[in-house]
Amino acid sequence: MNTIQVFLPLDTDRFLRRECPYCKREFKIEVPDELLRQEGEKFTAEYMVEAEEQTQIIETNEKEIHCPYCGQVAPANYWFTVEQLNYIQALAMNWCIENLNREVFEKMKKYLSSKNQGKAIRSSQQRLKTANAWINRESNDMRLIQLPCCHIRLKIKENWKEKIHCIECGFPHENSRIVDYQEGQ
Repeated sequence: MNTIQVFLPLDTDRFLRRECPYCKREFKIEVPDELLRQEGEKFTAEYMVEAEEQTQIIETNEKEIHCPYCGQVAPANYWFTVEQLNYIQALAMNWCIENLNREVFEKMKKYLSSKNQGKAIRSSQQRLKTANAWINRESNDMRLIQLPCCHIRLKIKENWKEKIHCIECGFPHENSRIVDYQEGQ
């Protein structure tokens, strides 16, 4: 079992984009200062690559998150956007390909060349090519709010007019009563 460390981009306010697995709407959560101090200026998630070429997401905390839009609940590791998952999958596949190239093809080539002195056996293996793993920079495109129940700061769609659920406790707040977050609040 091997671990791959993946860095996902944050916006300039240190928020990470999330996507609800139910309603598919995107929002952003604030990345705590202590995590930033530990990992630099990027959010870190760990992934385990399994033999079936699937990527299973491993989070250190099994905490559940509520969607601020629909209120549905899911484990913390279910909230990646499609772009984030594609990026993670490309990184995991590249890791597998690099290991295959190094551990199988290069060793086979060395073995065949050492056993092939003066014989007509040739090795024509070519290295497998890796994919271009890319994720866009995070934009500052959402409304910053602070929910009064758990004092959670998050970013939601600018034009969202319905209830806003706390991502921690799930309490539904009337949008008209939530004011935009201002520094110093």
